[in-house]
Amino acid sequence: MNIVNCALLGALVLSMPERPDVERLTDFYEYPGGSGYEGRFTRCGICTLMQELGSYDLTLALCHPDYTMSETGGATSFVRTYTLASGGPYCDCGYKKKMREKSAPRLSWCPCCPGP
Repeated sequence: MNIVNCALLGALVLSMPERPDVERLTDFYEYPGGSGYEGRFTRCGICTLMQELGSYDLTLALCHPDYTMSETGGATSFVRTYTLASGGPYCDCGYKKKMREKSAPRLSWCPCCPGP
């Protein structure tokens, strides 16, 4: 989440009559074998904000960066089946660990160089 998203979220929460109960609005599921986890949200602050701004038709564009942020980290793949913005029963945000292949140690003539 970038600083602009944090500012928007903060402004939204501060304008609410009461703070949302994240525990009540979210279910967490662990993937088999500890390969990742998924959060399912039954209410979405982005959807609410975009409705109030009269720009709900742009909401799905704000869901897509979830994939980019996961890929940027490099350790997980983002998994999603539904979004509330597309009419789904909930928003699911899954993070599945990427399996790393074991490779032979790299040999280099210099410890700070990639090698010949």
